[in-house]
Amino acid sequence: MPRTPRFSLRQDDEFLYIVIRVPWVRVSEAETHLDGRNFSFFCKPFLLKLLLPGEVVDDDRCKGVYDVNDEHGTITVHVPKANPGEVFPDLDLTSRLLVKHAPAPRRAGPLIEVLSSTEAKAGDAEEEEEGGGADTQEDVAALEGAKGLEG
Repeated sequence: MPRTPRFSLRQDDEFLYIVIRVPWVRVSEAETHLDGRNFSFFCKPFLLKLLLPGEVVDDDRCKGVYDVNDEHGTITVHVPKANPGEVFPDLDLTSRLLVKHAPAPRRAGPLIEVLSSTEAKAGDAEEEEEGGGADTQEDVAALEGAKGLEG
């Protein structure tokens, strides 16, 4: 199950900077996606999904900078703002920016479905508990033959 990495955000007039602490990862396997106000980052075992307070664009100015010496691995993603000069509020309230993962929907019906069953008679259960139950005619014949040898 993916873990949410430690992260922080800061901004200037042109860019939003997302600083993601991902120690001991293969940065070559990192993926980022931008779409309007949505930002996502994945690098095994970390997953970060944010709903940003303002629009960003994914263009050739977008870049990521990896610093292996900063807490054993930090990626700073430079994301251009759609409207330069716009101030994104509450970037220090990181828990508000996290996209909540919806739990799997619960089924209203039973979790176990009986596909087929056979009904046992009350007498059958008592015979099986006593050890005297026989399932086939061959079993009955074998039991009668064994009783004849004993006597």
